[in-house]
Amino acid sequence: MTDRFEAPRERRHLKSIGEYLDALTEHDDLARVDAPVDLNLELGAGVRYACENNLPAQYFTNITGFPGYRFLGGLAPYSSDARHRWGRVALALGLPWDTHPLTILDRVLAVDFDTDLIAPVVVPDRSGRTLHDTVDLYDIPSPMLHEGDGGDYLNTIGTMIATTPDGSWTNWHVCRVMRLDAQRVTIWTRNYQHFGMIYEMWKDVGKSMEFALALGVEPAATVLSGTRGAPEYVDEAAFLGGWFGEPLEVTRAHVVNHCVPATAQVVLEGHINIEERVPEGPFGEYPGYLIPDAIELELVGHVTAISSVPEPILATVPAGKPVDDDHTINQLGQSVNHTRVLRDAGLPVEHAWLPPEGANQFAVVTVTRDWQASCNSDAQALVRRIADTLIEHSPAARVLARILVVENDIDPTDLRDVVWALASRVRPGSDLVITDRPLASLSPLFTPRERETGHGPLVIHNGLIAGAASRSVPATFQQVYPEAVKAKIGKLVEAE
Repeated sequence: MTDRFEAPRERRHLKSIGEYLDALTEHDDLARVDAPVDLNLELGAGVRYACENNLPAQYFTNITGFPGYRFLGGLAPYSSDARHRWGRVALALGLPWDTHPLTILDRVLAVDFDTDLIAPVVVPDRSGRTLHDTVDLYDIPSPMLHEGDGGDYLNTIGTMIATTPDGSWTNWHVCRVMRLDAQRVTIWTRNYQHFGMIYEMWKDVGKSMEFALALGVEPAATVLSGTRGAPEYVDEAAFLGGWFGEPLEVTRAHVVNHCVPATAQVVLEGHINIEERVPEGPFGEYPGYLIPDAIELELVGHVTAISSVPEPILATVPAGKPVDDDHTINQLGQSVNHTRVLRDAGLPVEHAWLPPEGANQFAVVTVTRDWQASCNSDAQALVRRIADTLIEHSPAARVLARILVVENDIDPTDLRDVVWALASRVRPGSDLVITDRPLASLSPLFTPRERETGHGPLVIHNGLIAGAASRSVPATFQQVYPEAVKAKIGKLVEAE
């Protein structure tokens, strides 16, 4: 039987979005759409339909009004391969198509930020990307993704780049970007995110912040920018260099002091004026809803340069009901951060995993089965320590609405296991309810007041069977048969 934690084979570095399309084709997971598609709702509807029905990634080659531009929808949500739903994420990161999602998580967690980083290398531009004569954002296709959105969104999965005032840290980040007019965009970020932290540094020194927005970058850069798996003061470009064992190639931007992924298809450059904000939204978002009155004041980016390759390939995500790219990419990163924080606290945690179907709001924390001896604690005390640790040390916990804590015989990536644990291991009335903790959610689950003040409740479900009312043994293949029987039957069944 295959060990889900088997070490991955040599990583395959796909260095452009074009190479990624070819790799998807190898796995029969790309559908080419040559019929004309309009940016006004049609593109978003096509991508959303594909995500909701686990169809192959959609490659739109005929965008009305924008000859030469192509769009990829479904860069890294679930694949169409029912056996390997995480195939696209694995492929983007250079791992085998059949890599188990917990193996992906463990591989990211295994990166040593003291020894495994490799700085990027600056190379001459070889992509054919040229500077536009004029700065006009209406020259770049920007789709209206949902009916009811506050505008068309030029970016939902591109890489936003910013550097600290002292130049010591460069962050690559994914955020939604709404087009305001020919030279301005809105930039959605929060001060607990790395991009927002860097903005606050520029604000402290009273200077405008330069940025570059790279669209259609190599797939690993997209995934890592979206996962936010690198900690503070670690450059994503250096992380990727260490990940692939070779320096990531970057090229210099034209007018700002940044470098961008070398194979980026379109690059916008500009600056953010300190304190300037304008209304942005609403927008259909990762919880799966569009809230009509969710309009907030966001940063303004002034675009001063645009460059593009001759026939760009862009990507887009009409965020909504799981599972789309928001749920696989973001939740992988949150799983990395939560697991790292809990392990660093000395808790007997194997994984903290956010099932993509939970829309960023639900985490399953698995603990080792010897947790009682290892932490000298009862179930309620351990559950409380897990909750307090996440609230205090993991900013992404602000997004969570509920946490399930179980022993590690439960596979948190398997919804059969998760639902079984919720139904059979969580005693009614045993939930820990924290009524007031930091909150940062776009979900209608929380009241407008809670979203405005940034404080709201969190529920933690105690599913620790060792602390249950009656002693029991899970009646599973792994736990109620001797090793010799399991070994024999495993070989016989797999042989068939």
